[in-house]
Amino acid sequence: MSPCTRNSVVFVLCLLGIAFCVNGFTLGRCSHSMHPSFSVAKQPIGSIFLTQSKQAILEDERNNTNYPADTLQNLGLNSTQTLAPDIAYFYLQNTLGLSEETMWKITLEAGSVLGMTPRNLENKVSLLRRTMNLSDEDVRVILGKQPAVLHYSAERNLAPTILFLVRALDLSKSELRRMILDCPSILGYSLGNLKKKLHFFWFTLEYSDCGEKGLDSVRELLVGTPKLLLSAVDTGLVPRMKFLLNEIQFSRTELRRLYEKNPRLLLYSVDGNLREKIVFFFILQLHMEPEHVRKILLSFPQVMDYNLENHMKPIAEYFLSELEFSAAELGSIIQKFPRIFSYSLKRIKHVIGFLRFELELDSRQAKRVIFQAPQVFGLGKMEEKLDFLRNHLDLSAEELGLVFSKMPTLMCLGVRSNLEPKLIYLEHALLADNQSLKETILKQPTLLGYSLQGRIQPRMERLIAAGISSNKITVGISMSESKFQQWLTSSQSRRMNYLDLHKDLQFSDDELNAIVSDLPEIFNCKVPSLQSWLSYLKGELGVSNAELKNTLMQYPTLLDGSSRCKIRHRLKKMRLADLSLLDYVDAVLWPGEKFDSWIRFQQARSEIEHLRKELKLNSTVTRILVSEMPALENTRSNKIFEQKLKFYMSEFGGAREDVISLLLGQPSLLNLSIKRVAEPRMRKIRLAGVSNPRTISTLIALANDDFLDWWRPIYKNNTVTSLRNQFPETVELLESTLNLNQEEADSVLLSLPNSTTARSDVEGIVDLLLGLADGDIERVKAAVLERTHLFSLTQRKMESRINELSSSVHTMEIMFDLVTMTEEDYETYLLLIIHQNMLNMTNKEIVSLVDGSRRIGHDTAITLATKIEYILSQGSPDDVKNAIL
Repeated sequence: MSPCTRNSVVFVLCLLGIAFCVNGFTLGRCSHSMHPSFSVAKQPIGSIFLTQSKQAILEDERNNTNYPADTLQNLGLNSTQTLAPDIAYFYLQNTLGLSEETMWKITLEAGSVLGMTPRNLENKVSLLRRTMNLSDEDVRVILGKQPAVLHYSAERNLAPTILFLVRALDLSKSELRRMILDCPSILGYSLGNLKKKLHFFWFTLEYSDCGEKGLDSVRELLVGTPKLLLSAVDTGLVPRMKFLLNEIQFSRTELRRLYEKNPRLLLYSVDGNLREKIVFFFILQLHMEPEHVRKILLSFPQVMDYNLENHMKPIAEYFLSELEFSAAELGSIIQKFPRIFSYSLKRIKHVIGFLRFELELDSRQAKRVIFQAPQVFGLGKMEEKLDFLRNHLDLSAEELGLVFSKMPTLMCLGVRSNLEPKLIYLEHALLADNQSLKETILKQPTLLGYSLQGRIQPRMERLIAAGISSNKITVGISMSESKFQQWLTSSQSRRMNYLDLHKDLQFSDDELNAIVSDLPEIFNCKVPSLQSWLSYLKGELGVSNAELKNTLMQYPTLLDGSSRCKIRHRLKKMRLADLSLLDYVDAVLWPGEKFDSWIRFQQARSEIEHLRKELKLNSTVTRILVSEMPALENTRSNKIFEQKLKFYMSEFGGAREDVISLLLGQPSLLNLSIKRVAEPRMRKIRLAGVSNPRTISTLIALANDDFLDWWRPIYKNNTVTSLRNQFPETVELLESTLNLNQEEADSVLLSLPNSTTARSDVEGIVDLLLGLADGDIERVKAAVLERTHLFSLTQRKMESRINELSSSVHTMEIMFDLVTMTEEDYETYLLLIIHQNMLNMTNKEIVSLVDGSRRIGHDTAITLATKIEYILSQGSPDDVKNAIL
């Protein structure tokens, strides 16, 4: 729009304003009396709300009570300070000095103001000036932000609102000025609206419980962030407060602290800001607990001010992908130093680059520094401190990086006020040259983190007074006061006694010093205990004093008191494996996985060696078996292999020659499953009357179809008839006692193992089952027909199960099911009971354990119970359970 056009529009609007004035349609009224200086009797919010009940406040809002006229006069309502032009436009532009931009804003947003009389406008402006000591520029700022202020009636709007704020919050003129300059639109809210908002702070946030201090806090909160008065209560302030109150479990006291540190938390959207950052970012993405988030917000609530997508997430992604921290580790870093989000990603990368390339830390060391002391991102002058340490201790780049990685918080200490005095004192106290001081710091960098007057100097003096080397400050500095005193006393006594100990093994001073330098922990051993340990080693290794001395000189770690239990256990395993302990003494000091693998190899024999030992094979038979099955020589014997051999031995009554003949006929029989193949086929072969080992080996090794072709005619012609003729009493017992028909009796007869076909054996089992079933013949009949394994258990095994279960199973129905289980199912049941009883495991934990362990089903109940009993001797049931899970 051209200047001419603008002037024309303004002129027309001015004429319209004059017309309104002439016809009496002005929007405001004012008198011509002068008003005195601003003077208001203040009534703080505490008085307003404490002297009125909540109901009274609401009643006051409904009645819209006006302030007395004399109060309005005191506010300067009825006077005009200067002579104003006759047209509002020129008054605003020339007298108030509003810019052309502001004039256009008034024209477009509050055009009716131009129709008011200059005296009306002057009255409102004068009221604002006097109540807040506004300068001309302040007036221009307020009208520039909120032209609608000139719409408000001085008598009905501005004066009551200002008076209410002054009295309710005990505001000074400067504080009121600060609030209105920041948010002039506050003047446009009704008194009922403002009361409701102040009610939120006073009663909902419970500032009323804080007395005068509460009033001061509310005032500071609203003066500092007047935008809080622009937020709706029901849809803004209350939902934001309730989110933190309910979701993160803040107390109202903590909420007040939180809002005083960062009032903007009451301005942020719940769904668009708070929930996105707290729930989806901190809790779900970084795996933090709500309690951790609560601590972060209390420590640094300004963390919520940063943009999630453009700032926080890129920083998190850099830590997770580039630096390879886990989400949980990043969460821990943020808990330690939430201000990390106050730095740009560029600065963070700069610090990482400094650690990696200036200090030459590897990625692991750099991660350690960041994880333990993320404050390094906020530290300045790191180069100065590092240069001081490098020059004072003559550290190489690698050594400097080592010191810094072990004690990152050194960068938080001042050089002249902290580090330098400590190094000077230590150099003097250690009576050491620069090299010895350097070695001490490299050994214990954390030494420099303790207070010189409060920790280092007092403990150094006590060490020297006790006659203990000042170098031991690296050991004693980290102990609590009580432990340090205890260590000091015992160290003094142990050192004096230990110096006499070398007489037993005739150590020279140099040899003793060599052991001490390799194993300083030896001073933690009491003399009687050490002497007892030396006697044990001497007897276990079967060596003389001289041989023991040489062994200890070569392996001083054998004297480590903390490793004695492990050494005893390993020496026992080696002895059981028939190993020369002295020849393999170094093995007891190996890492756990290496030793376990080695000892398993030493303990296990090959399959051919097991066969040679059990069957007493000669070299010719051994060569034949190995040539047929080379794997026998390379595969370690295990429990399953040994069970297969025991099965064949039992089938042939322990006759080694028959078993050898069987294996020579078909060595591959050792690869067949006993339960699925060998055992059922052997039963059928025996029923067919075959006894020659070579023939048996051929039949067992047949393919399934071939074996069935051989078995069917034999079964039809001979087996059932033969069994009925051989065991007529057994058949009669089954048919009469269990009401079996001929077909059912034949089926049961065929399932009977050779050892349980006699009438007495079958009768004992049937009577036992009927007793468990409380005489229920149908139930026992169903069990006998469905569970073909039943008679292979034997009466003795069933009675053994009943004895085992009698204390834990309280119903006969459950007892019947457990007693008639297969061996495998019953073993699994016992394993579950062991875990429940010994480790208090739930069914869910047991299922998790069985699913996660490949070996759990291979151990017998006794073996497993023995293992758990041993582990329980090393810790509490809860610790053992957690470790196993």
